[in-house]
Amino acid sequence: MRIWDIAPGYLNRASLLGEHRELHGIVSIHLHGKRGYVHHPETKRWKEHLPARYVRHTMG
Repeated sequence: MRIWDIAPGYLNRASLLGEHRELHGIVSIHLHGKRGYVHHPETKRWKEHLPARYVRHTMG
């Protein structure tokens, strides 16, 4: 998973795009019942933090 705990301004374009895709993937797993990477530690870490995912997505 490519979701970093640093400000998006420090990431290059490829890293931002990777993070963007990962955030959408995690949302699909948690909100739409998708099964890919459902047991991944990063997916589990973000499960109870929907507002934080939204903030991170809008920062990038």
